[in-house]
Amino acid sequence: MKETFHQQQLLTSGECDELISLWGLDQGHGGEYHESEEYISKRTSIIEYPPTIYEKLRDAVDRANRDNWGYEGELCRSGELYRYEPGDFFDWHMDLGDGRISKRKLSTLIQLSRPSEYEGGRLEIFGNDEHTASTRRGMLMIYPSYIMHRVTEVTHGLRFSVGGEVLGEPFR
Repeated sequence: MKETFHQQQLLTSGECDELISLWGLDQGHGGEYHESEEYISKRTSIIEYPPTIYEKLRDAVDRANRDNWGYEGELCRSGELYRYEPGDFFDWHMDLGDGRISKRKLSTLIQLSRPSEYEGGRLEIFGNDEHTASTRRGMLMIYPSYIMHRVTEVTHGLRFSVGGEVLGEPFR
């Protein structure tokens, strides 16, 4: 059976700082996002991965995909930088749906903040078993886009992470 969840140490502390420094530089693509007061509350900024980080991420995602899922697709060059403040969360959802997101095969998330900088904000993945992702800075998490997952409410501090996607032909 294919794994529903893969994680590995990927980025250095300096590379995490480099991504966080891109917050707010998306020229109007991001901002606050609320689907409903009970369901989703987060702040986002669209970023293009710096070339060295993109190459490192692409190589890790390609290896994990080959070893675990074997989906055809390609990692996008841009990601979504998430900033969670106290009270922010992202409830249970899938990263798959209609239109462009119907082409999502795999979702990626890199933990950018140090665990000591915030409380709450756990990434939980629901598959055959429920997993709580590591909060270690620079940790990459990969899972199929049809897997339910959430980020629990941040209760203190700021939590930064960056999400990406592998796109291919829609599942049939």
